[in-house]
Amino acid sequence: MGAILDAFAGIVAENRRRIAIHAPSENINRTFGDLECDIVEFGSAFERLGLPSRPTIVSNVGNHSAFIALFVATLASDGTFLAVDGDAPSTELLALAETCSADLVVVRPGTGVLDGLAPVPLPCGLLASVHRADSTPVWRSGPESGALVLRLTSGSTRASKVVVASERNLFADGSHITEAMDIGRADVNLATIPLAHAYGMGNLVMPLLLRGTSIVLRDTFLPTQWTADIAAFGITLFSSVPFIFDCLQRMGDAAAPLARVRLCVTAGAPIDMRTLRYFKEALGVKIHSLYGTTETGSITFDSSDSLGDTVSVGWPLPETSVSLMRVDGAGPSEGRIKVQGTAVAHRYAHDGSPEERTSEFTGDGFLTADLGTFSPDGQLQLLGRVSSFINVAGRKVHPREVERVILELPGVEHASVLGVDRGVRGEELVACVYRRDSGLTATQIRRHCAAVLSPYKVPKRVVFGDELPVTGRGKVDRKVIELLVRADKG
Repeated sequence: MGAILDAFAGIVAENRRRIAIHAPSENINRTFGDLECDIVEFGSAFERLGLPSRPTIVSNVGNHSAFIALFVATLASDGTFLAVDGDAPSTELLALAETCSADLVVVRPGTGVLDGLAPVPLPCGLLASVHRADSTPVWRSGPESGALVLRLTSGSTRASKVVVASERNLFADGSHITEAMDIGRADVNLATIPLAHAYGMGNLVMPLLLRGTSIVLRDTFLPTQWTADIAAFGITLFSSVPFIFDCLQRMGDAAAPLARVRLCVTAGAPIDMRTLRYFKEALGVKIHSLYGTTETGSITFDSSDSLGDTVSVGWPLPETSVSLMRVDGAGPSEGRIKVQGTAVAHRYAHDGSPEERTSEFTGDGFLTADLGTFSPDGQLQLLGRVSSFINVAGRKVHPREVERVILELPGVEHASVLGVDRGVRGEELVACVYRRDSGLTATQIRRHCAAVLSPYKVPKRVVFGDELPVTGRGKVDRKVIELLVRADKG
């Protein structure tokens, strides 16, 4: 068995009757013994469906109670597991399944994703579409052995960047997080982030599998419900994103139950210092910043209980080394962040075109697209990004993917997608469109995007330009477009 399976077997042996998953939205609880049975049933279903050895499973079940059993069953079959957001539309999901040579696409019933594809039933009430890969997936040609997990970095399918992480990488990431945060059996995790993301996998799934930490799952993300869950389930761990903490801040006294939580963690985007101060002063709660990437797992963690004058993402996690690589234009103590460690993956399965690569594996680590500096006490501080990715509420969007979709519409001459800063909410997607057809509306453009892209990739605003600006060299002048977008208050 792999390290994750071995650790989980020990957890089950000692905690068989204890609740592992509270799923109030589904009106069920699953004990660790139930989880073990679910895993066996999924394995039997794989055999019954005639899947090949080491199958590739694409999961689109969201924060469903069966997510963890499906994941572990895939590991047990030495397979490859790829989880995507539960709200991904069918066109995006099925295109991704084809790109990744999926053998099985798994969804929740009632989503409509597999309509017309004769879905077959799976354990725990899930549905699946069986595929047949024509050839051995490209990621199986690498040096990794055993089970693998594929991770989408920018959320892109058309210009996909898929990280190949080994079971050993995941085990290391989970071990680093649970050690740094002192997570154990007595803790109860509240899932306010998607299990499908690297953040959710490291902070929610791995503590359950490695330490026996129970988890509370809901299929919707409602801060008002979470504050009630804190008291109802004795929540001790609250991992979220800056946007959610901003929502809780606006709730005022209604967010007071957060003071009962042992540890609050934020990641996915830089958090505003004003938000940190509010929770510290109003509720006595320190929100601890965690920094990581899809390629590396978690990198640094702010374990201190005090607030400084600037936002820090803390010190490197165990077995993790962080260094700064010199960048033109950066200050003498600033640089591009490079990460080395046992949780760092080794490569991309699909690397995208050379001009789209803003980060890279270096053979001895990973060079991120983030700029940083170290404080005098050794804490890492983030200064911005080298890349062009847009950060939407903690999720990264590549503008070129959205631009390609808009350009599919007849009557569009040019499209530029930009991120407009919205403070703790991250960035807002705005599309600047130049039309050949003056009858084309913003509503039509947004509807077209919504039909093929995940909701967070759909531009919030569409700005129309009159005449496409070009430079003296005949290239589109993005600086002029940016000025036009920022001048439009929508």
